[in-house]
Amino acid sequence: MRRDQVFIWTTLFSALAALSPVVSAIVVSNDTQLIQAVENRESVIEVAGNIEFFAPYGLTHSALPRISDFEVTLKGLPGAAIVAAAPGFRLAEVAGPGRLNIVSLTIAGFSADDGGAIAVEGGQLSVRDSSFIDNQSILSGGAIQVRLSGAALELRDSVFQGNEAGRRGGAVSLHGLDVPVIVERNQFVGNQATFGCALSIVDTEQGRFSDNVFRGDCASALVDLDTSRIGPDLFNNTWLASGSMAFRFRPHGDLNSGRARMAGNVLVQNAIGPALCQGTAPGDGIESLGENVATDASCELDAASDWIEPDPWRILLDPLAPELAQDGPATEVRILPVTGIDGSAWRCGIADATGLGRPQDANGDGWPDCDLGAVELARGPALSGAHSGAFYDPSRNGEGYFIEILDGGLAWISFFSYAPLDETFAPIAMAPSWYTGVGWVKGNSIVVTELTQTQGGIFGPEFDPGLIAHQQVGGLSLVFSDCESGADNPGWSYLRSDQLGTDIVQQHSDLFTPLVRLSRLMACDPAGMAQGDGRSGSFFDPARSGEGITVQWMPDGRVLVVWYTYDSEGKQFWAISDSAEVIDGVVVADMFYPAQSTAFGPDFDASEIELAPWGSLVLDYHDCGHLEMSYDSLLPAFGSGAFDYVRLTQPAGTVCDLSAAGEVTHSTE
Repeated sequence: MRRDQVFIWTTLFSALAALSPVVSAIVVSNDTQLIQAVENRESVIEVAGNIEFFAPYGLTHSALPRISDFEVTLKGLPGAAIVAAAPGFRLAEVAGPGRLNIVSLTIAGFSADDGGAIAVEGGQLSVRDSSFIDNQSILSGGAIQVRLSGAALELRDSVFQGNEAGRRGGAVSLHGLDVPVIVERNQFVGNQATFGCALSIVDTEQGRFSDNVFRGDCASALVDLDTSRIGPDLFNNTWLASGSMAFRFRPHGDLNSGRARMAGNVLVQNAIGPALCQGTAPGDGIESLGENVATDASCELDAASDWIEPDPWRILLDPLAPELAQDGPATEVRILPVTGIDGSAWRCGIADATGLGRPQDANGDGWPDCDLGAVELARGPALSGAHSGAFYDPSRNGEGYFIEILDGGLAWISFFSYAPLDETFAPIAMAPSWYTGVGWVKGNSIVVTELTQTQGGIFGPEFDPGLIAHQQVGGLSLVFSDCESGADNPGWSYLRSDQLGTDIVQQHSDLFTPLVRLSRLMACDPAGMAQGDGRSGSFFDPARSGEGITVQWMPDGRVLVVWYTYDSEGKQFWAISDSAEVIDGVVVADMFYPAQSTAFGPDFDASEIELAPWGSLVLDYHDCGHLEMSYDSLLPAFGSGAFDYVRLTQPAGTVCDLSAAGEVTHSTE
């Protein structure tokens, strides 16, 4: 499930999207270098290869220096791992206000009294796309322990397998947190503890636990909840219990005791005899919001839309693995909802626990529905380079997606649209806006966990990448039933705006729309032999990181160009060509811009959009990776000029063969 390669492209992501200021990373390949980098408080440390630790740092119980008043990111290069070669110490200890970010790493074999691999006391920990394997603690938190007021935790898209704790939380133990916890799209497999083989949650503030798989032959509950604060939200998770129980709730019995709110979950007991849940007496354990399916009634799932199905084979294709049965009660039983209760929204996530984009149209009725639980049933062939192109919703003419499928299981997405009416990030009414992100390709889907919007890049000679501000507006999934994506069988985009725990200033609404193809780079060839023109791709000026162009050379000879930039006031601006003329290999594109705009999301009204002539762009390719872009605008604020652009992306399946003079030496169509 790990997607290490996504983070190889961080430079690509920040270059065009201006996701963050340019931060240099130091690469380490042994324990001494890693210790030195943390001692020096390097902000980004890239780990190469397999690093082994044989002893703790100094007189501590951790391999690394204590992270207490600074932030460090440990980012693994492909195949990177940090391993304990001897027992008796953890990898790291984090204390407030310190923060540790772990990205694309395997961490294995560490052991300590509390927090086998990582112990957090009042500090912050973020884990993405990583694996914690065979770590141990004598007391709590076989892999991770997080405790005390002010501590914060985010776990996303990671695997916890074979970790053990002598008391609480075989994988993760949470105790005394007063900041909401985010645990989503993880797999907890074969972890062990006396209380909570996967998770132990004690006296902890409300959190969101969504789209996770919990499974294993556990002598205790997979999730053990002992709380006197606000209960957590448990949405779209899958429990596969092969031991005594899947879930235990032990309230303190006082007025402050919170109930766990459950919706869209799948709970399956494979063992004969034990009940799924324990300690869930009516009124003090679980509050069902509905759409849960379980093999017994022990979890107090009493909403009208809950489903008790005693036969696990009716729920899962294989009860020992998280694969949904094609016609079971967990498949295609509900439409993508936003169900509000007490001001809080519940909806399915943009991806399941395996990384597959959701929702899918598993039953082929023409409408994607989210499956219950953490695993989505796919329908449609795997994506290929032929899925690159421009797509839009015919009912929302005037906005759309440019998709580039890249090699290495990645995709580059740019979305041209408009700003929300209630924008506070940089107050703009009825203005063009654009959004970018790198996603992973999984099956018939693309998943972008961080779709980003920017502001602040002044057009012209005053442009300064350091002035560009950015925000994450949410996550995005793009799901396709076929390659053609015609009006009768479109793809679907799901932009989910709420990302709990991120600094969202501008509020975007959710957006769920069909995707009909507008352009293609190559034919949808089932044999995979189609070849596209390699002059396609995205380009930018490294000195002007945060703006750029996407160029699509189509098989019929047309060229489509979109330019993402800013106006003289630092507001986002885009211009697009209807089609372009090619003269001796040079592209001349007449560009149009939204002289009158509409608004994002439900306030979108295509009749409000007025596209007006902007001027022209000329793209002169010097070679496959380098072109000169000159412009001549009808708008005085832009004037005329030229930039040297270099290639940022090369769409998969395209071949570029240019002479030094920029001439095509053989046909690639």
